[in-house]
Amino acid sequence: MTITCNKCKKEIADLNSKCPHCSEKKHSIIKYISAAMFVIIIIKSCGVQSDDKKNTQEKCKKSAECWSNEHRIDAEIRCESAIERLAKYEVNWSSGPVFKGYTLKNEGVIRYVGDAVQFQNGFGAMTNMTYVCDYNTEQNKVISIDVQEGRI
Repeated sequence: MTITCNKCKKEIADLNSKCPHCSEKKHSIIKYISAAMFVIIIIKSCGVQSDDKKNTQEKCKKSAECWSNEHRIDAEIRCESAIERLAKYEVNWSSGPVFKGYTLKNEGVIRYVGDAVQFQNGFGAMTNMTYVCDYNTEQNKVISIDVQEGRI
């Protein structure tokens, strides 16, 4: 059985993978159907995942522990830099977690607290500091920072 080459329009055997006259590869309809099916499956699975993710996120938002853990890393990065800007001299962070606790201040705002930092005073000595960082989870930004001398 023969088919017509799409490029040079000459007759070729359907068993050939490419045209012997112009070297054009023969495109099979099965390849196009397979590719279309693959794309449809990917699109459908993404839609299901986003719905599942939304449901999971809504459930997480109702749990203070889950919601604070969900935003903890981003809050640590943003709060650390805001805390460091308040230091007059050097800053030393201790190893370990930045926050020791949290509370839900109001809808979408988590108050993280910790004492893992030392500020250098005017005499060069390092002083332990306690800090409170109010973090807006909807806008992904620090709302307020309070730093005081001492430990929790």
